[in-house]
Amino acid sequence: MNDAPSTDPSANEDLHFLSAVDVFQVLDSAELSELHGRSHLREVAAGIAVVTEGAAGDSLYIVKSGFLRVDQGGIEVGSLSPGDFFGEMSLLTGAPRSATVKAAEPTTVFEITKADLAPLMQRHPQLAQRMGQALSERQGSNLKKTMDWQGGLGGGLDGSFETAEPTGSAAPAAEEGPGLASALAGRIRGFFGLPASIWKRATSAGEALSTVRGAFAGAKPDSGDRQIAFTTAIVLLAAKMAASAGSYGGAEIDVLSDSFAIAPEDIAGVRRLYDGALGSAKGYEPYARRIHEMFEGDAGVMEELIGVLLRVADAPGGDGPKKRAFVGTVAGLFGFDASEFERLETIHERTAAGLDASDDMDYLKILGFSADTDEATAKTAYRRLVVDNHPDKLIARGVPAEFVEQANEKLATINLAYDRFRQARGLA
Repeated sequence: MNDAPSTDPSANEDLHFLSAVDVFQVLDSAELSELHGRSHLREVAAGIAVVTEGAAGDSLYIVKSGFLRVDQGGIEVGSLSPGDFFGEMSLLTGAPRSATVKAAEPTTVFEITKADLAPLMQRHPQLAQRMGQALSERQGSNLKKTMDWQGGLGGGLDGSFETAEPTGSAAPAAEEGPGLASALAGRIRGFFGLPASIWKRATSAGEALSTVRGAFAGAKPDSGDRQIAFTTAIVLLAAKMAASAGSYGGAEIDVLSDSFAIAPEDIAGVRRLYDGALGSAKGYEPYARRIHEMFEGDAGVMEELIGVLLRVADAPGGDGPKKRAFVGTVAGLFGFDASEFERLETIHERTAAGLDASDDMDYLKILGFSADTDEATAKTAYRRLVVDNHPDKLIARGVPAEFVEQANEKLATINLAYDRFRQARGLA
């Protein structure tokens, strides 16, 4: 689909409304345009309810014009005006409506239904995790507003309060942070019929454990599910890294859980796999070589795996330099030489420090350029880096969707490094 902005002012205004919805901010411009093309514009007469408290629903509404009032339990609790939206929990999880929203004057709203969003979710299941994160952040904000209102501290409610819909008896209302994000992502996956999380698939399926055992026995790993192999490799190698550095407190699993929002119901399985590898006398080298064989030719996937291990190596406990040396050894088994591993370390450290265009950065090392790399060579190499490290490409080649945020961060680091290269050459 063409990413160029529309020349229709009305369409551009509509896209602006869509992009302001936090759960849609994870979509790129092409995906947003696709969703806009499926949305429905509804005219609502004064006095007509758009949604009714307790009713089933699977759609979200964005106010384009007009004014609406929000009632909960027969009490007016807020209002909505252009730019406000409501119903995201129903759209993403099928939760019942938590309030009645009624037009106070002639009003126009965009309606986006489950059927409108489903094609995007099916093509890009990683959106479930990203939308779960956005939804969890919004739920936390809504909870604070509700508490302020109930305690008489808030002095009124803004238009976002009524978007918080009840999550039902099985809802993760008490969860916070990554736990809530992952729990909501699980509900989104279930509502849209998407596969279970990779952590559950990698740690509860017999095929994952048999892949580990087969690798240690010298058998070729099962190539039927590269995502399971990728995830299993992360957990197993993290355990072996911890053992090599004398780290037995489980901090490495805590880093995985926090970094990649492992759901509470999945963490026990991850720990079982980790503890089994931690206590095993078998070496890791045969498994690392088998993983390399499975992903041979996919340097981007191997780089992603090394990137995760570098992140885990930062976990407290044990001998830090030994952990980093372990990752370097694994990188060697994956076919990376010392300079290539140094480049991956630099990308990791730059990303971990946070991106700031004003900071100094070793952009040549990040890009793999030398001081005399010419403009044409640099442009070709940069484009190749973007293709090799694009999250959608990585997912198609075996990187699980749950790791997409790290892939996005790495690509952002590469883009910033190339900008710095162009600035240094007077090209920007």
